[in-house]
This record gives sequence, structure tokens and C-alpha cells, in this order.
Amino acid sequence: MFLLHLLSVPLFDSILCCFQQRRGFWAALVLLLALSGRGLAAPAPPTAPQLYAGTVGEYAVWLRLRALPGDTAWAGSYYYLRRGGELQLRGRRTATGAWLLRESETAAAGAKAPATGSFTLQPAADGTLQGSWRDAKGRRSLPVTLRPYQAVAEAPFEAARISYRTELGEYKVPVVTVPDAAVTRQLRDWFTLEYVTGGMTRAELQQVRAEHQRGESGGYGGPDNYTVTYNGFGLLSLNWYDEMVGANVTGRVQYATLDLRTGRGLSLPDEIRPELMSRFVAACDSSLQRQIREYLKTNVRDFSNGLMDEDLAGLRQQHVTLDKAAAADLMLLADAVALTYQVEYEGMSHFMFKNWNGAFTPTLTLAELQPYLEPGSPLRRLARPVVSGR
Repeated sequence: MFLLHLLSVPLFDSILCCFQQRRGFWAALVLLLALSGRGLAAPAPPTAPQLYAGTVGEYAVWLRLRALPGDTAWAGSYYYLRRGGELQLRGRRTATGAWLLRESETAAAGAKAPATGSFTLQPAADGTLQGSWRDAKGRRSLPVTLRPYQAVAEAPFEAARISYRTELGEYKVPVVTVPDAAVTRQLRDWFTLEYVTGGMTRAELQQVRAEHQRGESGGYGGPDNYTVTYNGFGLLSLNWYDEMVGANVTGRVQYATLDLRTGRGLSLPDEIRPELMSRFVAACDSSLQRQIREYLKTNVRDFSNGLMDEDLAGLRQQHVTLDKAAAADLMLLADAVALTYQVEYEGMSHFMFKNWNGAFTPTLTLAELQPYLEPGSPLRRLARPVVSGR
């Protein structure tokens, strides 16, 4: 009887006719099974989620949407990169193609979470989504811009093995090994003693080594404190510290970020689409200004005695420019990328140079970075939405 309930009335009448015309039980059964097979067709496989990266207001987000069985129902989730915490989405798509989505927190099984907000998103011709987010009471509204994102979660992890060798009996040099022997040789040529010491020649380093053996203090201290900030998906980023001791101690941090698939060093401006370079630089400058404002707020007492007005003015006039972005070093982090920035202004004392050396690093989250990248940039491997169900 269950199978019969899945059939339309005309189909049921056809089966009944078989019995009435004495065609036999088996003919009717064959017809029943054939027709019921049509009624019990396997459901269509679920569609792949549509992934987006972008912003809600000034906050970077990842978002995914998936069509549910039916004509208009959709569900999904999104989360803020800085704040974390996944939020659920459920709603429908209108006849014009717009998404109307209800936002809620993740509820326990069987429970219904109250709405915390809502999205109205309209697709554009280039595949982006534009719209707005409103809180549950309708008192606050934020603009939303989302760009399609191609997942690379299936990409191999491709981490390098890192060890160290000692040259001239004193100086520590990284040895980076990957499965590709040709790339490993190229990486060995990259990490030379001259490179990690900032261009010092072997003759100069041998002289420093001799001075140290004679017990003389000062001079060049050699590379130390190697720190790996990212190693995976065919990308490596590390930095190290060295210093020169003379009348003053001058320390510096050096950086190397490489594509482990090619052995090529990466510079962030080289990976940016030329037509978006000015917007990229503006985004970096916006990050720098936020860091400076936070620094001044935290260290306001340092400037209260009036003795450092020149330094205060010098710090406030800092900006990321195209030239500074092009000259900056790149550092990859777990969920962001950062550019080095050196504070410079007329009359800057050596003390303030040391104090602010490396204090500010314009930073973009991975979601903020993605829209600016060249289509084939190795840095696109950085973007991996980490959301439930993936």
C-alpha cells in the first residue's frame, strides 16, 4: 500500500485495469514496480556550497550558502575572521535572484535559536554579492560585499622540513627541504650565508669570527632567533634577528617568504593585480593608521610631558605609500599577511628609531587580501574557509 500511495490516481487506475481485464497478477506487478520505481527516484545529489569572502561593515568574513531541496530554500553559515564564532543562515531566494537570509547562533540539537540578524543580498553580473545586514531589532545596518571564492581545501599541505647548518664555525643558516630535489637545490642557493647576514662577505665574517675568538666584544652578532610563522600549502615564511654592536646596539629583523613549489621568493606587491594596487595600498594604510591610533591611546603617558612633540608629530604623519609597499618585506601568519613598515621622519633620534623599529606592521586578513591577488598568485593557497562541515 505504501507504494500505491506514491502513485497518481491515473497510474493506479492503469494497474487496476490489468486485474479487471484478467491480464494476470504478474503483468500488474511488473507495471506496478516500473511505475513505483519512477515515483521513488533517488533524490538529486546535494549541490556544492557557494563560498564567498568579503566584509560585513568593516569586518572580514567567510560565508557559504547551499541550496536545499525545493525551489527557493537555502541554508548556510558565516563567521568573522577576527572574532570567530560561526553563525547559521537560513532563508530563501526570490524571483529576482536575491537572497533573504535569517541569521542565528548555533543551537543545540532540537532547539530553535532566536534570530540575531538578517541579510539581503543581491548578485551582480561579476558574481559578487552586494547588500546589507541588519540586527534583529532593525536598529543597525551594515553594508555587505562578498566575492566568490574557489575552495582549495583539497590542496596538499606541502610543508617544508627545516633544519640548520653552521658555517665558518659560528653562523647558523637554514636548510629548507621539500620533496622536489630541484626546488630543494634552489632553496639552498637562496639561503646562503651572505643572504642571512644581510650581504656581509665571507671575508668580513671570517674577520668577525677571529675577533670573537680573541675575546673581543662588539661587532656583528650573527643571525639568530629563526622563527617560522607559516609553513604549509607550498608556502614558507620565516624571519630572524641579528644585530651590530658599536657605540649603539642596532638590531634588525630579516624576512623570507617563498613559494615551495618553485623556490621563488614572494613580494606582496608583485602578487597584486595592477588595477587594484592603489586600493591595496589604501587598505594597508588603513591598517597602519588603526595601529598608530591604538599605540597612541595605549602609550599616551609617554607623550604627556611635552618633551616628544616632534616624535609625536612624526608618528602621526606616517602613511603606507606605493613606494613603501613595494620595498616592504612580506610575512605570512596563520590567518593574515603583514607588511613590514619602518617609521621615518626628519630629526628622528636613534632612540626612537630603535623604539619603533618593527612596532607597526600593516596587516590584512586572508579574506581582505584575496580580492586584490592576481588569479595565479601562490598566495591564493592561503585562503581556506574553516567552517563546520568542511
